[in-house]
Amino acid sequence: YALMVLSLIHICTKQSLNSIISVIIYIRNFEHMEETIDISDLKPILSKRAFWDIDMDKMDYHAKSDFIIRRVFERGTLDDIMEVLVFYGRKYVKEALVNAHYLPMDTMMLACTVLNLQLNDFTCYTTKRFLQNY
Repeated sequence: YALMVLSLIHICTKQSLNSIISVIIYIRNFEHMEETIDISDLKPILSKRAFWDIDMDKMDYHAKSDFIIRRVFERGTLDDIMEVLVFYGRKYVKEALVNAHYLPMDTMMLACTVLNLQLNDFTCYTTKRFLQNY
């Protein structure tokens, strides 16, 4: 809702007073609408670079969110990473990566840089060090 309001205001900043009034009326009418937006239909716009082997039209972006986040950080573009951060939120992305069972070292380093983390924050890093003693 807030994004829609900001978009409409941005569009109208270069328009006349009549346009701004029209936007205000539209927003007030929108608040009273009984229809709700189904967020399950929303999905991030990701390149095929990270998902060359998956039919992205059939993917459940909410149920498979942890997999998507890991795959984007492992193989995606910077635009994909930004899209995932916006779509899922920085806090959720950080949680998904920190709790992952396995991540390549370069993926952890990238996540450290992007999300201001330390290697010791990752479960898979501390577990990996433990397993290396054997």
